[in-house]
Amino acid sequence: MCASKCGFSGPLNAHTEAHTSHLEGLSRDGRAWRFDAMSGCVACRSVATIKHMSTHEFVGVSRQHPGLVSRKELRDLGVSRTGTDRQVAAGELVAIHRGLYVVKNADLTVEERWRLELVANLRRAGAGAALSHRTAAVLHGFEGVHGLPTDLTVPWRSGFIDKPAIRSRTLTHDLIVMVDGLPVTSMARTLCDLGRFLSPDAVEAALNSALRGTNRRRPDIWNEELLEELREFCRTRTTRRGIATIRLVLRRRGAARPTGSYPETLLLLAARRQGIDLAPQFEVAVKRPGQTRPESYFPDLSLFVVRLTIEIEGVLGHSAAEQIDRDARRQNVLSEGFHVLRFQAGRILSEPDACAQEVARTVENLRRHPHNGADRATQIDPWTCILLAR
Repeated sequence: MCASKCGFSGPLNAHTEAHTSHLEGLSRDGRAWRFDAMSGCVACRSVATIKHMSTHEFVGVSRQHPGLVSRKELRDLGVSRTGTDRQVAAGELVAIHRGLYVVKNADLTVEERWRLELVANLRRAGAGAALSHRTAAVLHGFEGVHGLPTDLTVPWRSGFIDKPAIRSRTLTHDLIVMVDGLPVTSMARTLCDLGRFLSPDAVEAALNSALRGTNRRRPDIWNEELLEELREFCRTRTTRRGIATIRLVLRRRGAARPTGSYPETLLLLAARRQGIDLAPQFEVAVKRPGQTRPESYFPDLSLFVVRLTIEIEGVLGHSAAEQIDRDARRQNVLSEGFHVLRFQAGRILSEPDACAQEVARTVENLRRHPHNGADRATQIDPWTCILLAR
C-alpha cells in the first residue's frame, strides 16, 4: 500500500504503473496536466515513479519558474547526485549556475527564458541584489522601454563581478519591492536610474505610465505620491547618475496630469518638438442652462489658448461600444467651444512627427481664425476650464 497524499491506495508497483501511464500519455502542450501529475509524485516521494519520469517532465518542478530546476529540487524528487550528473552529461539538463539547471528543449517562450536568466543572475548575485534600470522598468510595466534587458544592481561590497551587475552604495531594502516573485527596485528608484540609459523623452513616457498605473477611466485620479517621492529623490540623491534626466523631465512636465495612453504620450512629445506644449487630460467642465453642477470631460490632449482638443481613437478605453457612443456625445459638446482634432492610435505609433506637424498647422490656422465658440470657454486654473454650452 502507498500511504501518500496523492490518494492512490494499492500495491507500489501498480501505483508506479499508474503514474507512468499518465506521464507517457501526455501531449507536449499539456503542461498544466503534467504539473498536476508530477505534484502527486512529489507528494508521495516514490523513487520508483521518479525513475520512470523523463527529463522533459521536470518542466514545472518550480511553480514560480517553470523550466528551471535546482539540484536540491531534484534531490527532493528522489533523483540522486549521480543521476543528475548523468542528465547533465547527456545534455538533458543545461547548467546555468552551480546547482541550477534549465531543462533542454523546454517548451518555453522567449519571455519565460528571459525570466529564467533573471532568476539565475539573482541566485548568483546573492542576498541584497535586485533587478534594476531597464529590467525593472519592463517588470513594472513602464512604457517607452523595449526589449528584454538584464540589468542587475548589487550591494557595493558584493563579490559578484559579472558584467550585468551594477554596484551601488545606496541600494537599501526599502528601495526593493517584489514584482512577480522577483526583487526589483522601487518605481521611484527605477525612474531615476533610467536616465542613465534612456533619453529624456523615453523617461517621460515611462513616468507617465507609472503615474497613470492601471487607472484609465478616471484621469483625475493618479499616483501623486510617486511624483512627490521623485522630487524627494532629486533633492537628496544629487550625485546619482540619471538624476539630471529625471530633473529635466519633472521640470518640463510641471504639475500636469499623466497622459491616458502611450500614443497620447508620443503625440505630446512630438508636438513639443514642434514648439507646441499640449496639456494632457485637461478638464473641461461643461455647464448647461439650468444645471447646478457642471459635467466634466477630459479630452486626451488640449491647447486652451487656441481652443483646441485632440482625441485619439483605437486605444484601450476608446474601443468599447458604449465608450464610442460616449466619445461621440463628448465631441458634440466640446465642438461648441473647441476645435476637435481626431487621430487613430496606429497612425501616431507609426508616424508621430507627421501627426504633430498636422497639429501645428491646425494651431496656426486657429490663431489666424479663432473658433466660433471660443468665447464660451473660460479657463479657471492651469488644468481646468468652464464651457457654457447651449
